[in-house]
Amino acid sequence: MIKIGKELGKGAFSVVYVGEYRNQAVAVKCQPKDEDGNVPAFVCKEINALQRFKHPRVLNFIGAADSKKTKQIWIVSEKLGQSDLDQLLKNIRSSTIRHIGWRKLLQIALDIAEGINYLHSMRCIHRDIKPHNVLLDNDSRAKLCDFGFVTDLNHCDQSADIQTRLQESHLINTPRRKSYCGTDAYMAPEMYLDEDYDESVDTFSYGVMLMEMICCRQANIDGFLMRLPQSKFEIIVEEFRSQVPDSCPKEFMKLAERCTSFEPGDRPLWQEIILILQSLLTEQAAGDTGGDKGITLKPYIPTSKEPEVELDELDYEETSESDDEGVGEQDETGSSLRFPNDEECSRYSISPRLAPQYNGQLLKRNRRGNRRWCKKWFVVDGAQLHYFDMANIPACFENPRTVVPADVRKLRSSHTPSTLSLIRCRIWKTMEMPELCFNVVDENWKIKRELQACSRKELKKWLQVIEEAIDYGTDASSPSGYVQSASKQEPPSQVFNSKEKRKEDQLRTADLESGLNTRSCSEKSNEVEKWLATVGLTKYTATFMEKGFDSLDIIREKGIETEDLDLLGINDFLAKKLLTLAVRQLQNTR
Repeated sequence: MIKIGKELGKGAFSVVYVGEYRNQAVAVKCQPKDEDGNVPAFVCKEINALQRFKHPRVLNFIGAADSKKTKQIWIVSEKLGQSDLDQLLKNIRSSTIRHIGWRKLLQIALDIAEGINYLHSMRCIHRDIKPHNVLLDNDSRAKLCDFGFVTDLNHCDQSADIQTRLQESHLINTPRRKSYCGTDAYMAPEMYLDEDYDESVDTFSYGVMLMEMICCRQANIDGFLMRLPQSKFEIIVEEFRSQVPDSCPKEFMKLAERCTSFEPGDRPLWQEIILILQSLLTEQAAGDTGGDKGITLKPYIPTSKEPEVELDELDYEETSESDDEGVGEQDETGSSLRFPNDEECSRYSISPRLAPQYNGQLLKRNRRGNRRWCKKWFVVDGAQLHYFDMANIPACFENPRTVVPADVRKLRSSHTPSTLSLIRCRIWKTMEMPELCFNVVDENWKIKRELQACSRKELKKWLQVIEEAIDYGTDASSPSGYVQSASKQEPPSQVFNSKEKRKEDQLRTADLESGLNTRSCSEKSNEVEKWLATVGLTKYTATFMEKGFDSLDIIREKGIETEDLDLLGINDFLAKKLLTLAVRQLQNTR
């Protein structure tokens, strides 16, 4: 019999409680089953991994149980005295406790390294190394936990052999890649860039964690270790060094930097990491008393670009009995759209961007009330995001594919929606559940809405549509931009019916520009090349010139759509992302 006590903590997928089993204090991790009552695959993977692992630096597994009453799987393991490394670092930074000293931090780092080295010796990759997954006992000794993302390289090798044989037999054409998983702030660049990877991804995550331990700062928060696509998600070492305490052992700092090397082959092997830490521990043992003497953390000012939740007064007037939102909440500052008149339509040959239209269900986070998330019906209409209470949605909306703009207009006339302008907004992916959740933030990086899709397929669609709506609104609100009214727009087949049609538009636009602009081709080429150099893509300069994107005026006015990227022959994922960001920045600075 397992007795459940108070809550110890929670993650994105489970809740951990204090428990008792055979008169022994244990930790009970409760993982819900899926909608069909089945055990999720990653839970089975974690249980299988825990059964295999036996090491002093890995959490000791006791057993697992299927709780039919609660429809959960309970994973029972030893209970350690303290919480986790994440909480320890937060307590030190907030001065809740004194700094534990370099010797204890080095011992924790060594414990973790020994645990990871053991996993790798078992041909396993953890893939989610972070402070939250490091538990501490009463003596501040560390153990690894949470093995839901563990992958077995033996199975990968078998799958790769099968994949190779299928490719050689011409039965499949695409190479096999390991899955994208983990926590964004600790993820190795090769995982971000959708490349194949090996055990060294754990080394990178470990290096990020060492940097957090040294500085008592949290990665990807308040300007610390903010990894951007412009730098291919590489760690900016100067950001780290500026926060390193003066008393930090230099070799400890250098080890963290080496572990976070961009190239996997430049990261040290675990045997070397362990030897370095053992040597540092020996040097520290004589003089370090374990206290905070001589350890002064570097101060920092929270950056203004870190998203903060902005409570909308009308939106969150919720009582303990209801999750209904305020009626008619608006957020439309600067959202007026200018539509072209007949003279402007005859003057320009550039096809205006079509107003995106989409609707469906999303979960929206509540800031008050009993329910954490509440289901709403969302409608993207041009540059506006409307949402309604589900109780007000007629039956015709049950299948989003059958809904037409007339249905949306009718619904808006009968039920006042809550509305958010998407002009100059952007999408910010959350750390909590990155495969389903995302935030919409404004130009000041304040979170306007916290949203969650119902499935990965829906998430992909919503991200695409909202990005299109943001681009549409940005174009519409610019001084020289205009958009085509959603109520008057032509069917897509008449506007963008093929790549050839778009190419014709580009050629006509190029002719128009040549009549209005007396600059030489070399001058235009130079400005395009300089612009592409800001994102490291100068190799595409000749292609841009050849395909009609031969000046910044044209790129700024037309933008670069998905079909343009295909026309330019740009297939690399990172290059596409960098260009999209660069174009958006160019349009915002016109």
